[in-house]
Amino acid sequence: PGGRLCLRSMPPGDGARALIDWYVRSASAWLAPRGWSWTERIRATPSSIAVRDLGRRWGSAGQRGAVALHWALFQLPPALVDYVLVHELVHLDEPHHGKAFWRRLDRALPDYQQRRARLADLGRHVWLGDVYVREPPTSPVPSTPGT
Repeated sequence: PGGRLCLRSMPPGDGARALIDWYVRSASAWLAPRGWSWTERIRATPSSIAVRDLGRRWGSAGQRGAVALHWALFQLPPALVDYVLVHELVHLDEPHHGKAFWRRLDRALPDYQQRRARLADLGRHVWLGDVYVREPPTSPVPSTPGT
Protein backbone atom coordinates (compact mmCIF):
# COMPACT_ATOMS: atom_id res chain seq x y z
CA PRO A 1 0.00 0.00 0.00
CA GLY A 2 1.20 3.53 -0.74
CA GLY A 3 4.27 2.50 -2.74
CA ARG A 4 5.61 0.28 0.00
CA LEU A 5 6.39 -3.40 -0.02
CA CYS A 6 5.20 -5.05 3.16
CA LEU A 7 6.45 -8.45 4.26
CA ARG A 8 4.94 -10.44 7.04
CA SER A 9 7.16 -11.17 10.00
CA MET A 10 9.56 -13.99 9.18
CA PRO A 11 13.20 -14.96 9.68
CA PRO A 12 15.59 -12.69 7.71
CA GLY A 13 16.56 -15.35 5.17
CA ASP A 14 12.91 -16.11 4.42
CA GLY A 15 12.18 -12.41 3.96
CA ALA A 16 15.05 -12.05 1.52
CA ARG A 17 13.83 -15.08 -0.45
CA ALA A 18 10.28 -13.66 -0.55
CA LEU A 19 11.59 -10.32 -1.81
CA ILE A 20 13.76 -11.96 -4.49
CA ASP A 21 10.80 -14.08 -5.62
CA TRP A 22 8.71 -10.90 -5.86
CA TYR A 23 11.39 -9.23 -8.00
CA VAL A 24 11.57 -12.25 -10.32
CA ARG A 25 7.76 -12.39 -10.76
CA SER A 26 7.32 -8.63 -11.21
CA ALA A 27 10.33 -8.23 -13.49
CA SER A 28 9.28 -11.19 -15.64
CA ALA A 29 5.83 -9.72 -16.19
CA TRP A 30 7.28 -6.28 -16.98
CA LEU A 31 10.02 -7.66 -19.24
CA ALA A 32 7.93 -9.96 -21.43
CA PRO A 33 6.39 -7.38 -23.79
CA ARG A 34 9.41 -5.08 -23.63
CA GLY A 35 11.88 -7.86 -24.38
CA TRP A 36 10.05 -9.11 -27.43
CA SER A 37 9.64 -5.54 -28.69
CA TRP A 38 13.43 -5.11 -28.59
CA THR A 39 13.96 -8.42 -30.39
CA GLU A 40 11.83 -7.17 -33.28
CA ARG A 41 13.62 -3.82 -33.40
CA ILE A 42 17.11 -5.27 -33.58
CA ARG A 43 16.19 -8.49 -35.36
CA ALA A 44 17.43 -10.81 -32.65
CA THR A 45 16.02 -14.30 -32.19
CA PRO A 46 16.36 -15.44 -28.58
CA SER A 47 14.92 -18.81 -27.64
CA SER A 48 13.78 -17.28 -24.34
CA ILE A 49 14.12 -14.20 -22.17
CA ALA A 50 14.08 -14.83 -18.43
CA VAL A 51 14.76 -13.17 -15.08
CA ARG A 52 16.88 -15.07 -12.58
CA ASP A 53 19.85 -14.88 -10.26
CA LEU A 54 23.08 -14.54 -12.24
CA GLY A 55 25.47 -14.08 -9.36
CA ARG A 56 27.53 -10.97 -10.09
CA ARG A 57 26.54 -10.60 -13.77
CA TRP A 58 23.74 -8.32 -14.98
CA GLY A 59 22.87 -10.47 -17.97
CA SER A 60 23.79 -13.49 -20.03
CA ALA A 61 23.25 -14.80 -23.53
CA GLY A 62 23.58 -18.56 -23.86
CA GLN A 63 24.82 -20.50 -26.85
CA ARG A 64 21.33 -21.88 -27.42
CA GLY A 65 19.80 -18.40 -27.59
CA ALA A 66 18.55 -18.04 -24.04
CA VAL A 67 18.85 -14.52 -22.64
CA ALA A 68 18.67 -13.92 -18.90
CA LEU A 69 18.72 -10.76 -16.81
CA HIS A 70 19.56 -10.60 -13.11
CA TRP A 71 16.54 -9.89 -10.90
CA ALA A 72 18.52 -7.19 -9.05
CA LEU A 73 18.81 -5.18 -12.27
CA PHE A 74 15.14 -4.26 -11.86
CA GLN A 75 15.98 -1.99 -8.94
CA LEU A 76 17.44 0.37 -11.54
CA PRO A 77 15.81 2.70 -14.10
CA PRO A 78 14.21 1.07 -17.17
CA ALA A 79 16.80 2.66 -19.49
CA LEU A 80 19.51 0.61 -17.76
CA VAL A 81 17.47 -2.58 -17.97
CA ASP A 82 17.08 -1.89 -21.69
CA TYR A 83 20.83 -1.41 -22.02
CA VAL A 84 21.57 -4.82 -20.48
CA LEU A 85 18.79 -6.50 -22.45
CA VAL A 86 19.94 -5.08 -25.79
CA HIS A 87 23.58 -5.83 -24.92
CA GLU A 88 22.68 -9.50 -24.38
CA LEU A 89 20.46 -9.67 -27.47
CA VAL A 90 23.32 -8.36 -29.60
CA HIS A 91 25.53 -11.09 -28.13
CA LEU A 92 23.29 -13.70 -29.75
CA ASP A 93 24.79 -12.75 -33.13
CA GLU A 94 28.04 -11.18 -31.94
CA PRO A 95 29.41 -13.32 -29.09
CA HIS A 96 32.54 -11.22 -28.48
CA HIS A 97 33.03 -7.56 -27.65
CA GLY A 98 34.64 -6.84 -31.01
CA LYS A 99 34.05 -3.90 -33.34
CA ALA A 100 31.00 -5.52 -34.94
CA PHE A 101 29.39 -5.97 -31.51
CA TRP A 102 29.87 -2.32 -30.50
CA ARG A 103 28.69 -1.05 -33.93
CA ARG A 104 25.50 -3.06 -33.67
CA LEU A 105 24.89 -1.96 -30.07
CA ASP A 106 25.48 1.66 -31.11
CA ARG A 107 22.89 1.33 -33.90
CA ALA A 108 20.32 -0.01 -31.43
CA LEU A 109 21.20 2.33 -28.53
CA PRO A 110 23.14 5.40 -29.69
CA ASP A 111 23.53 6.49 -26.04
CA TYR A 112 24.79 3.10 -24.85
CA GLN A 113 28.03 4.60 -23.49
CA GLN A 114 26.11 6.90 -21.13
CA ARG A 115 23.86 4.03 -20.06
CA ARG A 116 26.87 1.79 -19.49
CA ALA A 117 28.54 4.44 -17.31
CA ARG A 118 25.34 5.02 -15.36
CA LEU A 119 24.95 1.28 -14.79
CA ALA A 120 28.50 1.11 -13.45
CA ASP A 121 27.71 3.97 -11.06
CA LEU A 122 24.23 3.01 -9.86
CA GLY A 123 24.77 -0.73 -10.07
CA ARG A 124 27.18 -0.64 -7.15
CA HIS A 125 24.29 0.28 -4.85
CA VAL A 126 21.71 -2.39 -5.62
CA TRP A 127 20.76 -5.11 -3.19
CA LEU A 128 21.89 -8.54 -4.41
CA GLY A 129 20.06 -10.62 -1.84
CA ASP A 130 22.67 -10.56 0.89
CA VAL A 131 21.09 -10.72 4.33
CA TYR A 132 22.64 -8.90 7.22
CA VAL A 133 21.17 -9.62 10.62
CA ARG A 134 21.73 -7.02 13.25
CA GLU A 135 22.47 -8.54 16.62
CA PRO A 136 20.46 -7.06 19.47
CA PRO A 137 22.53 -4.85 21.73
CA THR A 138 23.93 -6.70 24.71
CA SER A 139 23.59 -5.27 28.15
CA PRO A 140 26.77 -5.05 30.17
CA VAL A 141 27.22 -7.81 32.71
CA PRO A 142 27.32 -6.28 36.18
CA SER A 143 30.62 -6.89 37.88
CA THR A 144 30.64 -8.76 41.14
CA PRO A 145 32.65 -7.16 43.93
CA GLY A 146 35.84 -9.00 44.68
CA THR A 147 36.23 -10.73 41.32
